[in-house]
Amino acid sequence: MGLIATALDYITNAKIKVQAKGKNALTATHFSSPGDDANPLPSDKVVIVSTGKSGGVAAVGYIDSKNPDKSESGEKRFYSRDSDGNVVAEVWMHNDGRIGIITDSDINLNGVTIDRQGNVNIPKSLIVAGIQITGQNT
Repeated sequence: MGLIATALDYITNAKIKVQAKGKNALTATHFSSPGDDANPLPSDKVVIVSTGKSGGVAAVGYIDSKNPDKSESGEKRFYSRDSDGNVVAEVWMHNDGRIGIITDSDINLNGVTIDRQGNVNIPKSLIVAGIQITGQNT
């Protein structure tokens, strides 16, 4: 049987301190999908389940209780948050095939940067239709 708890602190090495209402704080093993390197913030809601070991619990799901869901059916949205829980960057795969990247900072794609105004900085050269264009200092 699972319980809803509140994240208190991410410890390290896949361990998280959680507390369910009316219960003592516990250290749970943090589980997520392979390749998903994300840790909860304090105050996130956590689903914890028994691991079958004496007193062992696993954190198997999280809810961001501060930021509302925005995605529609069939969409996937990833986002990161600052220490206060504010969304600071997101990648949104829409159900019509569009992919949106939104951030308060520059976007860096292997050294090619796009600033918030849409300016693109290419540090070496650009190849368009087989023609190489190199930057020159003016």
